[in-house]
Amino acid sequence: MPNIFGANIDKRIATALSSKVFDVVLISVVPGTRTPGALTAGTNSTETSNTVKGFVDVHKGRHVVAEDGTLVERGDRVVAILGGTLPTGTVPKVNDKVTAEGTTLRIVHVERDPAGAVYECAVR
Repeated sequence: MPNIFGANIDKRIATALSSKVFDVVLISVVPGTRTPGALTAGTNSTETSNTVKGFVDVHKGRHVVAEDGTLVERGDRVVAILGGTLPTGTVPKVNDKVTAEGTTLRIVHVERDPAGAVYECAVR
């Protein structure tokens, strides 16, 4: 995570807000390799789960095309994850999963603020 001005902004925000938001499970998905002899069977991906802090909102706007070309649709959920609660070296990325409010959804787009304090994950 970036450490702007040596201020550890992500950790300060996480400390201030962690008790006011909810547990969210970030499931990091790492694609595996194909099984020899079963080339049409796909890959054996591995998943690692981490409990972090965040909250869920609903994208209320019209269809939006993000800078990377991803279409964020009305009704998509947005899971905001406090960056300071992520384990070192872990950040949410497209195709990871998030379990929040009893539902597991796939991340289709990720944005973060310059300090890495909040990651906004569009999920469906």
